[in-house]
Amino acid sequence: MAYYNPSLYGTAFPLTLNGKKFMEEYNKRNNTVEVGQAELKKQYFFLQDTWQVNDRTILSPIVRLDHSDLFGSEVTFNIGLTHNVGGKTSRRFKANIGTGYTAPGLGELYYNWEMYGGTPAGTVEGIGSEVGRLGYYWVGNPDLKPEKSVNMDIGFELESGKTATRFNVFHNKITDYMTTYFTGALMDFHPGDSTFKWLQPPDMIYSFKNIGKAEITGVEAELNHQFNDHWSAHLGYTYLHAINKSDPDMPRQLLDKPQHKVDIGLTYENKGWRASLWGNYYINMLDSNSIAGNGNYMQSDSNGTHYFFEDSDKISYQKKTFGLWNLLIQKELSKDSSVYFGIDNLFNHRDDDRALMERVYKVGANFKFGPDAHTMSKELDKAVGEAEVAPEEKKIKLQTDWFIQRPFDVDKTEGVEIIGDYRARWNSFTGQNKPEARVAATSSVGTAEKNILEKAGHGFEQRLRLGLDARIGENTNVTVLGSASGMSGVDTQYDISDSKGLNHQRLETVDVTQHAKKWDFSVGRLTEPLGVTGYWFGKEYDGVRAVWTNDKTQVRIGYGDFSSSTGITDSAYTHATIQTFFRAPTKAEWLGYSGQFGSQYTDGSMTVTDDSGNVVYEGLYQKLANASSPEEQGEIISQYLQVIQEKNPDMYEEIAGYIDRSLTQGIGPVNTYAWELVTVTDSQGNSRQFYNLINTSSTFANSDGVQLTADDLKDMQAVTDKTEAVWEDSKNQFEVTVDNGKTTQINNSHTNILTPGRYTVTSEFLGYGKYTGNIVLQELGRASLDKANQYRFYTQAIAVEDVQDGELIIWGKDDTAAEKAKEMAGQSLWNPDNALQRLDRNTGIDGAAVETGYSTHSKIGVLARTFITSINTGWNPENGSSLPLQETLAGAVGGVVKVTGTVLVQDQIPSIERAAFAQVKHQFGDNFGVQAWYLRSLNDDTHSIAYANGDHNDVASFDELANVVGVGATYRLNDKIRFSYEWGQNRTDFGRFMNGHTIYRHESGTSDFDIAGRANGGTPRFWVARIDVGHADTDVPGSWNAFADYKYFEHGSFFGGNGTESLPDRYLDGIKSFTIGGGYVPAKDFLIEAFYTFGAKGIGKRDTLYGSESFELGDYTRLQVTYKF
Repeated sequence: MAYYNPSLYGTAFPLTLNGKKFMEEYNKRNNTVEVGQAELKKQYFFLQDTWQVNDRTILSPIVRLDHSDLFGSEVTFNIGLTHNVGGKTSRRFKANIGTGYTAPGLGELYYNWEMYGGTPAGTVEGIGSEVGRLGYYWVGNPDLKPEKSVNMDIGFELESGKTATRFNVFHNKITDYMTTYFTGALMDFHPGDSTFKWLQPPDMIYSFKNIGKAEITGVEAELNHQFNDHWSAHLGYTYLHAINKSDPDMPRQLLDKPQHKVDIGLTYENKGWRASLWGNYYINMLDSNSIAGNGNYMQSDSNGTHYFFEDSDKISYQKKTFGLWNLLIQKELSKDSSVYFGIDNLFNHRDDDRALMERVYKVGANFKFGPDAHTMSKELDKAVGEAEVAPEEKKIKLQTDWFIQRPFDVDKTEGVEIIGDYRARWNSFTGQNKPEARVAATSSVGTAEKNILEKAGHGFEQRLRLGLDARIGENTNVTVLGSASGMSGVDTQYDISDSKGLNHQRLETVDVTQHAKKWDFSVGRLTEPLGVTGYWFGKEYDGVRAVWTNDKTQVRIGYGDFSSSTGITDSAYTHATIQTFFRAPTKAEWLGYSGQFGSQYTDGSMTVTDDSGNVVYEGLYQKLANASSPEEQGEIISQYLQVIQEKNPDMYEEIAGYIDRSLTQGIGPVNTYAWELVTVTDSQGNSRQFYNLINTSSTFANSDGVQLTADDLKDMQAVTDKTEAVWEDSKNQFEVTVDNGKTTQINNSHTNILTPGRYTVTSEFLGYGKYTGNIVLQELGRASLDKANQYRFYTQAIAVEDVQDGELIIWGKDDTAAEKAKEMAGQSLWNPDNALQRLDRNTGIDGAAVETGYSTHSKIGVLARTFITSINTGWNPENGSSLPLQETLAGAVGGVVKVTGTVLVQDQIPSIERAAFAQVKHQFGDNFGVQAWYLRSLNDDTHSIAYANGDHNDVASFDELANVVGVGATYRLNDKIRFSYEWGQNRTDFGRFMNGHTIYRHESGTSDFDIAGRANGGTPRFWVARIDVGHADTDVPGSWNAFADYKYFEHGSFFGGNGTESLPDRYLDGIKSFTIGGGYVPAKDFLIEAFYTFGAKGIGKRDTLYGSESFELGDYTRLQVTYKF
């Protein structure tokens, strides 16, 4: 696909300096960081002792020496007194006196960094529109001095029954107090912006300084009360009088020191559970990050840029009062372990200036490791995941086969048992608010649409399973289990079910197992988790299996068809291919007009061509140019306006108003066919001559348009009549000879073909005629007339020396020639053969100035051009997108554009049809087990993958998919807590190919990404780390479990059918993530489970319409309830 746009002929940046083009060095240096080096060595030494003065009084002296290679040495001391009042340890008087010393660190001294950049705020209540929020840029201060202080405090503490109180008074005198502050300067990364600077606001520069003298005096009071065995509360209050005593440029109140601080807390404890709710209120605090008077904002428009902090002669800071609340719930599992769940910033208090984090959810576990971890009582209790059931003497039997399980239960009695369950599941995942850019000019998202749009989703699904489990004789067992659900195939193949019903049936298990001493042989559709976690594969395959088991070791081997459970069709990865596709046109293509101007004169039109230069799509401009009559032009315009009216009615009204204003204010220019010879003479007597096409009004204005109405557009004769009338009114100006006899200043705003300066200008009427050459008629300038403040305009001139013989044909000055000119001029607004074609071009390096010229070889009439420019100005569908307008123009008049270009396709991981596997488990002692396993696909079909390379596709073919080796280990801390780790690789060329990436060649500063094939990656690996706590057993009401894991599966290492229970295959293929989850049994045979996956990030990169990208998947939540029968 190629584009022809005359406006882009040449370049807008033609300058070359020292062999480098304009912007080349800028682009090279863009996004580079220059770093320096600094070093600061610190050492300290302290001596502390405790002196027992008597049985009631203790003194605690301490001496400390600080030394740094920058600030030298400083000695500080402190002595503390504790006195038990009345000899009671529950009543304590405390006092401290000493000195303090704090030296600045490398960050305060030298580090320059952007905390976060300025952002557009749009319309802000109380400020206005076109507002930007300033960013924060920190600059170190190498002149900082260490902070020194003298500190004193006196306090009293009392415990009485269930109540404890504390009261303290303190006073600190500080020299060279260190504080942050706003310097009043800005770091502007876009100094060239003006009107739209609010879109890229600069950063406020913050730094550090010393305040010569400061004092902090305060009072602290604290009350703690235990209401009963479960409930307790905390209340604290602090008053601060923190003042600046020496720096007139800083506020008297020290920054970030609240005058009042209130702490409130409530705690509940019961049987290992602990819940805490606490809040901190900060009252009357000067926020160093918030400048008063909306000082953190700026505003820009056509009138300039306004920074609100400049409204005041002195920087002042905003005084704030706010509160932050937090919640933490903990469960003690044993004396060595606990789990917790918490919410920071419970009520989601927002303060962008202070960069406070929004509401944060956190979960975690705490463990103690040491000798006591193995000295816990072996007696079974009700803790963590195992509950006691009636009668009292009955205890839940511990699993002895926690690591090695046989596929045949030797204790089971003969008979047939009906088995099954019902499961209701709700899945949801977050997404991103991204523009729906499915198609670009030469690229399309193809089957990768889901990955590119990244929309959120949620849905409900259900599953019903029913079957039988039969023991036939002493050594044979048969299990058959079928299911009905809303989707076909295994549930790991999709993230959201398309159906809530039970309309798809599937045979999940057919397991015939024969037991023979240490061997168990199975055939059918068998479930076989691979590895210690079963994450890599945990579903079914169709085949055979043999298992050998003794006390400490198990060997499992098998062969079969894995295609029913493997294969990833919903990968989050994409790659680029070259394909032919059809798309909707862009706005510019649909109109055939871009309105863009380059360094050469252009009418702003554009065409779409193929690589051979053939036009493959005609826009409105081209269709109007090819129309055979004004009536056909009107029909074409009506069709296009109808599309706009249907898709964008508000914009249609705006366009209609714009066209109406253009008609009533005057349409032009009129080709008068009246010519004059203009002679300009400079101060040295040098003369040049020009031919000038006279305007309908050459006095006072460049042109006088023809005033029309909407009704006139239906009758071209009416347009012709009004145009001829304007021509007739101007005729008396045509045959005028101008000789002003004085010099006139002509500058760059007047001329494009004459050197600026002072000239004497004369003009003489030549007659009526036609110019047939190709030179653009340009503005020459204006000359003063004898009358005061009146001028003669020369706007469509051409140098005499540029006109070839026979190109300017003058018919004469008589009435016959005039009548012919009048007739042709009358049609010049709608007839392209007679019209003047307006041309524009940019001048200057920045392209800010636009020059206008005219051609006598017009493609469309003036009226048609007015329609096109009105639509181009007033119609901005899909937020003004320059991409193909799929939503607006798909299926609309104008047709589609056939393109051969880049098409993004979603990666597909083929299913494994035939494979053999082997697993070996061995248990060391009672609490540690290791496992090694191997799977290899056999007799694979050839799988071919096309990928883009330049303007064509290359094809990679593979006849071996899987050659996977894995090792893992499990450690059982106690009966309730287990740690597992697993690692593996897929050692095939297919895996290395999928683990690779597309090669892009990209020039900095452009949006061009040329594809140069694909590079293979390394051998794809996967690993899992997981911790399990407890065991949810549907036979034991009240039992529960919890787990947390981290998973890392490189693209190409995994084939689907994962055994996580918490995630679809999409969230493992090439993804690293965290998952937490748990289950609870509220009643026998009921199981409630919840899983939450977060931090899901792509390990590799995927292709987009504009090169490759690192990506994330939304957080995935799964809630499910299962009833077993």
